[in-house]
Amino acid sequence: MGVSIGRAPPVVWNGGMVRASSRCGLGALVLGLLLFWSQRSAAQDANASLDLRYEAPGDCPARDDVVRAIHDRAPRGFLSADDRSFYVHIERADEGYRGRLEIQRGGHLLSAREIRDAACEVVTTAVAVFVAIALDPAETSSTEPPAREVPGPRPAVHRTKRKGGPPRPAPPAPAAFPTGRPMAGWYWGAGLGVSSVFRPSVALGARVHAAVARYAPGALLAPELRVSWGWTQLTESPPRGGEAQLRFQTARAEACASFHRAAISLAPCAGFEAGVLGATTRNLPRAGGTKEPWYAPMVAVRAGWFLVEWLSVEADLGVLFPLTRASFVIAEPERTVYRIPGVTFTATAGFRIWAGLP
Repeated sequence: MGVSIGRAPPVVWNGGMVRASSRCGLGALVLGLLLFWSQRSAAQDANASLDLRYEAPGDCPARDDVVRAIHDRAPRGFLSADDRSFYVHIERADEGYRGRLEIQRGGHLLSAREIRDAACEVVTTAVAVFVAIALDPAETSSTEPPAREVPGPRPAVHRTKRKGGPPRPAPPAPAAFPTGRPMAGWYWGAGLGVSSVFRPSVALGARVHAAVARYAPGALLAPELRVSWGWTQLTESPPRGGEAQLRFQTARAEACASFHRAAISLAPCAGFEAGVLGATTRNLPRAGGTKEPWYAPMVAVRAGWFLVEWLSVEADLGVLFPLTRASFVIAEPERTVYRIPGVTFTATAGFRIWAGLP
């Protein structure tokens, strides 16, 4: 009896230990799974909250690898959503790889950096460091970037450290007004302007146009195709009375090379103009009218200034070389009203609305 009583409590007690250990082990497993799932969900939420557009050759690290590298360097920067957009474009260059990082907010360029190196992994690491500094400048070490940085269009933002405390992030650089360099892609534009033709007299009118342009990554010039239609009109008073009204109605096609820097654009153009030049007489006993075809190759220089990212004002000066040399003459008595010159000049001033194509 004493033996059975002495053995029974250990058996019962050890069984309790086994059950308690099993419950503790199950609880630890559930807790571990919950922690793993919460960390994974937080990482996925952080990945989703980061607006990172990434373009790179196939032999470069993937976007997820870059996001992971950014998160490892700036974990606190992923705690809240950031309203900035990060655009990364990497391409092959003669000496290796060239990467460009642009940081935007609401379509406005905040800063840009270019990195070159022989290895794409080095370029993506440097990009990850710069993005991490932008997300969490107080916690990210700036001693890591191993790549050779090429200055972008905006000056670098330097951080200063105070003695006896954590470093204070410098205030963000002001956005380039209004758009900085356009992002790579296709753009379209349309506008209206006041037009004039000079020599020998001045004709005034208006011209409407539409254009499409293509900006390639890293290119200084963007090809642009522009078509327009316009009219100009002048009135001549020939000798011995009467009045003649001349009206140009022309369509024009131009090929341009557009250079865009900050808020300024400049484009040399060459094109061809075709249309009709009509003349009508008034205040004469025998009034009437006639029309002559108008053909003229042309060259022009156009300058623009962006008021906002989608609206610019522009002006151009051009030279026309008419291929038709007709003269308009009033009879009884015969007198010349207008003779088409060998060279004439044109000028236009107006506005253009433009936007990116999807």
